[in-house]
Amino acid sequence: MILKVVKQKTDAADEKNLLKMILEGAKAFGGVDSPSLGLTQDKFIVDNCKRIYFADHESTGTTTSWALLLGKLEFLTMVIQETLRLYPSIVYVLRNALQDVQYKDILVPKGVNIQIPISIMQQDTNLWGPDAHQFNPGRFEHGVLGASKFPQSYMPFGVGTRICIGQHLAMTELKVVVALLLSKFCFLVSPAYRYAAAFRLVIESEHGVNV
Repeated sequence: MILKVVKQKTDAADEKNLLKMILEGAKAFGGVDSPSLGLTQDKFIVDNCKRIYFADHESTGTTTSWALLLGKLEFLTMVIQETLRLYPSIVYVLRNALQDVQYKDILVPKGVNIQIPISIMQQDTNLWGPDAHQFNPGRFEHGVLGASKFPQSYMPFGVGTRICIGQHLAMTELKVVVALLLSKFCFLVSPAYRYAAAFRLVIESEHGVNV
């Protein structure tokens, strides 16, 4: 179904759209049709489209729910950043070792997949201080660079060359949605609310966020 929509868009010669820009950029940097990586153009297109659709709906929606539970409008950006620190949408990021890597006493062989658990990284007291498990938007008063000992430990959208291309769209959506909701309603946590962060495809509230 995705490929059918893609064909209609790419066949429109005079139309400039995000899909064409992604494909053109990937081709320029050798990002598609790489048999050695098991990557074909069709697979590249489908994987990226699924990522965009999934990230746009699930991650933004769940982060909005957590932010409404925790936040206040005056510090909207800091609230969202701290919400993403405590409750990142994605459970982990995956990296593949392209060569043998020696890290202290650990040998990571070439080809091994490495899972980085984002929520554990972002609540490490060695990186974030003794209040790492507490909701404190003020830690982002000076931005991400000043929030942790190592800025790379904050990765709700990933990190490095494979960082989420939709991060700015997601942040804008979150600010608009939360601001509109808080401009019309006041939220209190319901006595029926039961805390249960469920680690599934995204980190969501297992029983919903009752406010």
